[in-house]
Amino acid sequence: AIVLRLLQEGASTELRDKGGKTALTIAKRAGHAECVRIIEEHMEAEAAREAEATATARGIQWKCSSCFKPESDAAPLMVCKGCKSARYCGPCCQEQHWHAAHKKVCKKLRAIKDEGKRLRTQSA
Repeated sequence: AIVLRLLQEGASTELRDKGGKTALTIAKRAGHAECVRIIEEHMEAEAAREAEATATARGIQWKCSSCFKPESDAAPLMVCKGCKSARYCGPCCQEQHWHAAHKKVCKKLRAIKDEGKRLRTQSA
């Protein structure tokens, strides 16, 4: 409960201890599954909000990565939990796109985003 409260109040998941470990790394190593789940969900939601804000600022309209149906207020798209880049109008499109192409690139896209985030954090 305290981890969730700290995150809700603006605690950063990017901060590191003297050894360079984040709260997520420490929680994983200590076997605190509930803390890990809360931190990961918070990070996913934060990444989705950042992507949405960037898209809105650039005037981008998201489309389903499988059927290319545009997003609307009535039909928001789901975001891939792995790479946070692909978007889908439903589970059927998600599964079809996964088997057709996304499976091969999802982890690579996530690694690229994570590396960019790490470099931005180091330079700050």
